[in-house]
Order: sequence, then structure tokens, then C-alpha cells
Amino acid sequence: MLVEDLFPGGRGPVSPLFSILERQIREFGPAQELFVGVGPGSYSGIRIGIAAAVGLHLAQSIPACGISSFLGYPGDDYQVVLNARGSWTYASIGEGILMEPPSICSTSELLEKIRADRGVFSPDALEGFSASFAIPTASVLGRRIVAGQFTRLPLQPVYLKPPHITLPNKPPALRDLSEGPEMRPAK
Repeated sequence: MLVEDLFPGGRGPVSPLFSILERQIREFGPAQELFVGVGPGSYSGIRIGIAAAVGLHLAQSIPACGISSFLGYPGDDYQVVLNARGSWTYASIGEGILMEPPSICSTSELLEKIRADRGVFSPDALEGFSASFAIPTASVLGRRIVAGQFTRLPLQPVYLKPPHITLPNKPPALRDLSEGPEMRPAK
């Protein structure tokens, strides 16, 4: 059985995921196996999904593995393009399997790779490219799993380039907590 439940993403608390998992387990019982989209995609979203799967795997001994998020788009022959902050991520899917795995490329390389005879999906607004807006879904991944159109991947995010982080201008001052928390007298 495949269960898909959608909730708003974006920045903020991820508690809806765990409420949904709890409700699904109550309603359908524990999963027999877990499959998680491991990217490329939303840095936080992928890591949260993997952490939830690892937690369920450890707590309930449920087998778990990753699956490429790029297989979560509808159809069997298509291309996926993601904006990769100054470059592009490209993958090609043929007959429902990854024909060209996700890779980083420049705009000129992307223009050489895109084939006009195959559809292009992207969860990003793309300037200069004709692409259908779409996001990968669990229902499409589930159909591929049932059909055997996937490769089992480790439960770790697919990173194509180092994570984009912003370092603070001045590192925060750290206190030595080895002697317990600082106590202040009540006023």
C-alpha cells in the first residue's frame, strides 16, 4: 500500500510530517518497507524525510532505502532541470529509469543536453527554457517502486555540490557548560 499525504512546505516547523506519520501508522499500521526520495531537491526537506525514515527503521526495524527524487515526475521519458544557484542540475529519464543521472552543468552545457523531442519538468521558474512546472510526488515514486523501475540508494542526501550556507560575520561566544548552567539570582 502506498500512502501519500501533502502538507505545506517552506521554511518553518516540520511537525506536520510527524503528525501525518503518526496518523498513517494508526490508520494503516506500521509500514512493511520505507522508500524516501533522497534528492536532488530541497536541502532541508530531503534531510527531514531521511531522518524520519531512519528513526522508523531503528525504532521499528522497518527496512528502508532511498530512491532518486527525479523519478517522481509523471511519464516515462522526460528531462528534469533544477536551478542550482548559479548553475543547473540536469537529469534524463527514459523508460522510467535514470538514463543520465543528475549532474551539475552550465547554461551552455544545459542547452546542449536538452532534447526538444522530450518533455522538461522543473520545480523552479526557468527563464529562457520551456519547462512544465512540477514537483516529484510519492504516488509516482510508488508506481515506479511497484514496477521495479528504480535503483535502491543509501539513506543519505544526494549532494551534487557543497551545501550553500551563510556563515555568521562574528562567531557566537561559547560558554563552558561543563560545570552546569549559569544560575542567576531571582529578582
